[in-house]
Amino acid sequence: MNPKCPACGAGSWKVGFSRGGRRVYKCKSCGKKFNERAGTPFHHLKTLEKDVLTATLMYVKYPLSTYQVADLLELFGVKVSASSVG
Repeated sequence: MNPKCPACGAGSWKVGFSRGGRRVYKCKSCGKKFNERAGTPFHHLKTLEKDVLTATLMYVKYPLSTYQVADLLELFGVKVSASSVG
């Protein structure tokens, strides 16, 4: 899937990578930088999508508070804040 620039809607861009290894695009029309998370609820998250989705699924499926879900996932080495869960 070819992403479009969220600022101007152009489909021409140049690919680069961030320090964390995430793919970053630079629009050739307006020069804005964006990634594949642009325009999604995950845009400003620092946590991996799979970790947030796992936490959200546990919160919805089981009668646990957001703090209990965060504590439970921390036992498995997944760092998710309670505010990211709910």
